[in-house]
Amino acid sequence: MNIIDAIKSIVEHDNYSIADSSKNDVSQKGKGLELYIQRAFAGAFNCSGADLERRLEETFSYRGGIKNPPDAMIRGGDAIEVKKIESNSQIALNSSFPKRNLFASDVMLTKECQNAENWEQKDIIYAVGIVKDNSLKHLFLVYGIDYCASNCYSDLSNSIKRVIQQGLKEITFEDSNELGHINKVDPLGRTYLRIRGMWGMENPWKVFGIPIDDNKKFTLTAIINDSYWNNMSNHNMLETIAEQNSNLKINNFSIKDPDRPQSTYPGKLITYQLDHDKD
Repeated sequence: MNIIDAIKSIVEHDNYSIADSSKNDVSQKGKGLELYIQRAFAGAFNCSGADLERRLEETFSYRGGIKNPPDAMIRGGDAIEVKKIESNSQIALNSSFPKRNLFASDVMLTKECQNAENWEQKDIIYAVGIVKDNSLKHLFLVYGIDYCASNCYSDLSNSIKRVIQQGLKEITFEDSNELGHINKVDPLGRTYLRIRGMWGMENPWKVFGIPIDDNKKFTLTAIINDSYWNNMSNHNMLETIAEQNSNLKINNFSIKDPDRPQSTYPGKLITYQLDHDKD
């Protein structure tokens, strides 16, 4: 299963509810969106109960933790990071900086994730959804390699750690997965300080200059670079669907290189837009 299978599944599915609980709070909406994305990649919108669980188990080697990335890993395929926003706002990444790829050696991953299958590196897909009233209004799918830069995030984190450590010569500084951990702050050594980075990123609609049409019932946008697109054996299937469905469009698109802003490379812009039902 890959991103094209997910797009096909969404195009063929006409229910955009993400409610998976009677609780109407942010955390439940986030979990509802994660399940929606997992259903899309597993082609499981019409499944429920034990059949749904079996399909998800067959598709994913890992289905996410509470705080650590990613939110899912396809067996032998990509990792998926799901982010929910409620308007055309920035994305809160918290302590995990943007990622072009996911590595099994990443200390931010849980042991369950690292041992979910035999893997070293995976491409990561960001699935960003704008949710209103328990309904998915807008969805953007994009690979981290087309969305995020390479080393600048980790370089900055390491620089901050060095500055903190050099400036606290008389205080015990302990290296950690965060920016730092300062022990024995008070004279009796009773207090410690955790230093955490709080990362955020512009959402992909703003990054790629794609306007959001709130007059639509639902919109899906996906960007895939030509190298990945041409290596997906099922891209012809999606082109055939686009020929038959006027709501689905596939156009050539120039992607700015995240590491070299003056350079671009070719890709595909896939859009799917639904109007509200007429009375």
